Amino acid sequence: MRASAFVVLALMLLSVVAVANPLPGQPVFALQQAAGSELDLQQFTGDATLKVFYTGMGTRDTVGVRLAGVATRDTVIQTVATPGVLSFNVPRAWLRENLGRTVTFTYSHKVKGAGALLTSTALPVRIGSTQPEQFAVVEAVDGTLEAESFGDSVTVKVLFADMAAGDTVGVRLAGASTRDTSIQTVTGAGPLTFIVPRAWVLENIGRSITLTYSYKIGGAGALVVSRPLNVSVTSALTRVQMAGPQVVQGLNARFQDTAPCPGDQADYQCNGVFIRVVDYSPAFRAWNPSPGAQKLGGVSFSYIRRDLKTVKLQENRSHGLILTEGKRWTAPLLPLEVLCAYPYDGGTATRTGNGCGENKGYAGSGHCALRDITSVAQWRSSFTQYPPVEARYDHQCSFGPDKAGFGLSLQARENPEQENVRWQQNEVVIKTWTQNAYNLPLEAFFYTSAPGLEPARNIQRDFYRSTGRFAPVVRVTLSGPEVFAYRASDQAVPAP
Repeated sequence: MRASAFVVLALMLLSVVAVANPLPGQPVFALQQAAGSELDLQQFTGDATLKVFYTGMGTRDTVGVRLAGVATRDTVIQTVATPGVLSFNVPRAWLRENLGRTVTFTYSHKVKGAGALLTSTALPVRIGSTQPEQFAVVEAVDGTLEAESFGDSVTVKVLFADMAAGDTVGVRLAGASTRDTSIQTVTGAGPLTFIVPRAWVLENIGRSITLTYSYKIGGAGALVVSRPLNVSVTSALTRVQMAGPQVVQGLNARFQDTAPCPGDQADYQCNGVFIRVVDYSPAFRAWNPSPGAQKLGGVSFSYIRRDLKTVKLQENRSHGLILTEGKRWTAPLLPLEVLCAYPYDGGTATRTGNGCGENKGYAGSGHCALRDITSVAQWRSSFTQYPPVEARYDHQCSFGPDKAGFGLSLQARENPEQENVRWQQNEVVIKTWTQNAYNLPLEAFFYTSAPGLEPARNIQRDFYRSTGRFAPVVRVTLSGPEVFAYRASDQAVPAP
């Protein structure tokens, strides 16, 4: 009787164990929170759980799980105490760093912890989120940024699914150059705001830029890179560019035109050509005001026209840039301001008042109007007090930029061939403009002799890369029947 009772009790205990720990009828390999092969991070909080059971699982088997995504992640190894479904913790951070991607899980085991490592087939899972992403350039319209439509910077908004305090985030702009914003650390809810400097955008006019944001979960681990956001950068200026032959035709016409401009417009508004010699260097942009011009507050040009008998440019230098006529200095082009004009080189580097005031060595050499010099005769009487050496030109007074004043500066060039050859060219001072202006009213680059061609081409290339604008390289021959000439072979960038 006692033996029979013992057998019954033993059978009852075995039955309880079997009910409490049933072995699956088939292998188990699944991410508990996933719906099939899709995992929505917004449908659960905290970490995920991966379930594993394989046929033949035995006591003392060692089992681990690997996640392959932007980085390879391995769970801790578990040793089977009793065969059954094992649960592996998958940290949420591992899933977040793979948002928008498909990862693969595998498990591996060794029988009784020894021998060959046996690896399962892969379990692919797409990591997604129903939380909408925010990734946009605020000023862009339909994927396009118009250079004239924004100010000193553009704004990029970033909000990604499951973004949390402690994450570190940055934005990269890939275009003519690769530009990276400063890194921000998430401190609260809501999108992050990144400021992209205007200059980063303007150097890509006529091109498409690609923006991405990247982040690290909690500021550590793998760098997660977003989808690309492509934005076209355009400008009204690139849509109205003229071909080289058309530019040269206009330059030659303005050079030949000596008729007064209508109304109260000074001659430079409609005829003549503003020309400036510059140097080329990869270290600076040749169309920017030089350090000396920035300090002075004025940039020097010569104004050439058929009746002004200009036979050379400053120091006989061989290359430089040409501006449009003054009436075109309106938006979207940068409005420039003529400050004053000298019949001959005015030695402006040593003058006050943006280069229009007194020469530091000659009192009374400032504005002609302040000295009541209102005629060519009065100006010449003052001018010829000195012989044709440097002192004569440093002693010049400056004429104003108005119709009457500018006209007198031209009329005073009665006999330029009798002046010192080094100082024969006239000088017009234009107020210093901002550095890196994409909309400078620049019409062409020029060279006067063979040594100047390659520097002019280099400046043209630099300008095109920086602004997206085509300005032709033209040959200038001051003594020729046609002063300006265009050759397709001189160009370093594609013509419109």
